[in-house]
Amino acid sequence: MEELVNRCLMAGLPGTSVPAPMEELISAGLGGVILFGRNLENAEQVRALTGAARAVRGDLLVGVDEEGVEPGHFVALGGPPRAGNHALGALDDVDLTRRVGADIGAYLSALGINVDFAPCADVNTLPENPVIGVRSFGADPALVARHTDAFTAGVQAAGVAACAKHFPGHGGTRVDSHVDLPEAELTETDLTPFLACAPDRAAMVLAAHVRYRGLGDEPASLNRRILTGLLREELGFRGVAATDALEMGAVSGRMAVGDAAVRALAAGADLLLLGSAEVDVWKVRDAVLAAVADGRLPGARVEEAAGRVRELAERFAAPAVPAPAGAGAGGPDAEAGERLAARLAPEPLGAAPYVVEMRGPDLGFPERFAGLPEIAASLDPAAGGVVLSGAPPGGADRLLEEVARAGGGRRPLVVGVQDAHRAPWMRGLLAELLERRPDAVVIGTGLADDAAVASGAAAFLPSYGRSPALLRPLLAALLGRSG
Repeated sequence: MEELVNRCLMAGLPGTSVPAPMEELISAGLGGVILFGRNLENAEQVRALTGAARAVRGDLLVGVDEEGVEPGHFVALGGPPRAGNHALGALDDVDLTRRVGADIGAYLSALGINVDFAPCADVNTLPENPVIGVRSFGADPALVARHTDAFTAGVQAAGVAACAKHFPGHGGTRVDSHVDLPEAELTETDLTPFLACAPDRAAMVLAAHVRYRGLGDEPASLNRRILTGLLREELGFRGVAATDALEMGAVSGRMAVGDAAVRALAAGADLLLLGSAEVDVWKVRDAVLAAVADGRLPGARVEEAAGRVRELAERFAAPAVPAPAGAGAGGPDAEAGERLAARLAPEPLGAAPYVVEMRGPDLGFPERFAGLPEIAASLDPAAGGVVLSGAPPGGADRLLEEVARAGGGRRPLVVGVQDAHRAPWMRGLLAELLERRPDAVVIGTGLADDAAVASGAAAFLPSYGRSPALLRPLLAALLGRSG
């Protein structure tokens, strides 16, 4: 039973190698390990890490969150900038989305990673949502469904398991489940993309830490009515049901992680994510064993869950693609950026601009990519700019004084905003700038909903994300340069 319980756990690593305690866990049957930015230095190091982990046990799952949205984990490793779901949804070319998924799958496979916790199948039903945003393909459930299916097919064609998330839908929430427990209505709109994955398209589905009105007090990740009743019995899903990380605030703020693990397995989950390296995996395992021993958790349920995880590991046992497909310039993500820029076809500015980029929260990912001012300067050394994460002292007047000093007079002004529709400081500063400079061009690096708050600008150009794959060709067109 100990080995069966271990098989149901996927744990985080503390650093860039496999420490002895983790080797012991893997030997004892650990289902998998999940990688984050703290585990990644360069491609050679990642391949060494995944190889060392699999040398302990060959049927280990090695997972990562690679949704294709910037900022991502792999830019610092020399991986190609990704276009992201929102941009792919805007283009609505399912073949391109499939090729992006295949490129991501091939890149991960070459690093020894065989599980991608993607795609994000959430529908953007609420633009104020603090955690989904450009991770979603869009607000149309049919569009999200076809691109969820295409991305999944591409990733799995490269020999990597795809995992549709966050079941049964995180798009209509106003609370970030990393912090607290969101509550939402469950609608057909939310479920539509997951119908594209069930019963046999995606190898995995990840359950949300969201409580749904009328479906009980438990979040989906711990809710039998949702994991067993809806996912298994109604939708017919036959793959692995994973939880979101159990140490996230939505769950750990209400109960011990070990208790959550017991409740998740009892509800129908198969693979329990323990992403933080601070989680005591042995303690979680012991809590599950105690629940089996005293009858709170049927042993047969653990056997069923472990069996599904074992089948998944056997199906995706080894990397299937020897090298990244289309990585770097000319890949499908670069194609997406070029096509979006060509569709917008902005009027060239005629002179080097000053670029004011306003950034919102980064969702906890490290900044590993060039901002708008840096990209503009790489295209035209005369371009200047500043990146802001809050309203500056002196507001718009001080900024415009800097613009004048930097350019020796009135120069073109480009303003980048990220989801200003839900950031009061950003909306206020943008309004002040546009009142004084209605000739400014605004680039929306978040949701296209920002068009409404940029109505006073000379032009609003949605980039559908913050990736250089999207921003560079758009700025190149504005500057009249080749990307």
